Amino acid sequence: MAPPGRQLTQDSLNTRQLASDLIESGIQAQTYESVDDLASSVILEKPNNVVLLCMSNGGFDNIHEKLLILLNKI
Repeated sequence: MAPPGRQLTQDSLNTRQLASDLIESGIQAQTYESVDDLASSVILEKPNNVVLLCMSNGGFDNIHEKLLILLNKI
């Protein structure tokens, strides 16, 4: 896996291929070009009265803060 915007190496996880394979198997999957796109999608598509849990082993381009900012705009 590579951070958004960074070129994938041959050893990197190909998220587009993974999503395609999952979809082909009947499993819903999506990929995003950026953390901003991911955060926006999570907020726009979340059902009412749900709990969002965001866990990462690093900063992940400030996704936690971005989600909080977007949630406060609702």
